[in-house]
Amino acid sequence: MDHKRLRLNVHASVVQLSVSKRIAVWCDDSAARVAIRTLGVPTFSTLAVLEHLLTEGILSTTDFNTALDTFIQERIGNPNLEFSQIVKIARQEDLQAANVASSLMQPQAWVDIIDTTALTSNVLRTYHREKPDQVAAWLYAAAFGSVMHCPNTRAAIEIGSLLLAGNLLSLCARGRSARDMVSATRAAVRAALPVDNPANISTDPLPATARHMRTLLLRDANVSAERVFPSILDCFSELDDQDLRTVAEALLAKDD
Repeated sequence: MDHKRLRLNVHASVVQLSVSKRIAVWCDDSAARVAIRTLGVPTFSTLAVLEHLLTEGILSTTDFNTALDTFIQERIGNPNLEFSQIVKIARQEDLQAANVASSLMQPQAWVDIIDTTALTSNVLRTYHREKPDQVAAWLYAAAFGSVMHCPNTRAAIEIGSLLLAGNLLSLCARGRSARDMVSATRAAVRAALPVDNPANISTDPLPATARHMRTLLLRDANVSAERVFPSILDCFSELDDQDLRTVAEALLAKDD
């Protein structure tokens, strides 16, 4: 049986029924909601229902938050995340990059990219202290979601490399830790970017990461200018020779 075709037929049947009956579609797939709305059919999610019940006083704040936790654990919808909520659920999952991490992989989580970037940095700092072997996996989730949210390849590489650069410096990552974070970001970028790349833009985030680290360190009053290059090269000390040459060339290149 062709399950993909079956699912498509089921979705199409629901939309056809909604159009003919002029009723809204209840759907927790955000991409499907967008597609359905282009046909003039209103849609809503389970989260919207809960928020309505909360606003009307039918659902208590405690019950709403409990339901929201369940949504995250079951990967339902795209709830707005808060740091305390992420940490609470992540502790229930032994700080593994599991259900709660998957919420960062949703492009919708990155609509407010500044807030989500700050939230990601807070999360990574927490896990760097308590579960350092999971930092790369959490970074992968964040990089994937942020890249998926970008409108084009160039913006995606910039966002991915900024996310990597900022967190390498924030965590004072060195050696193996930095290598794993680079690998995670590369893997996320490869997975999230579309296959076609008509402008033939380099999709490796490492060169841009090195340049962003240089810029950030040069702005840091606590870091002397002569320590900038050695600090970055030390961070990447466990990368292979080719990658180290890539970093060195990026650091020596003039800004565009």
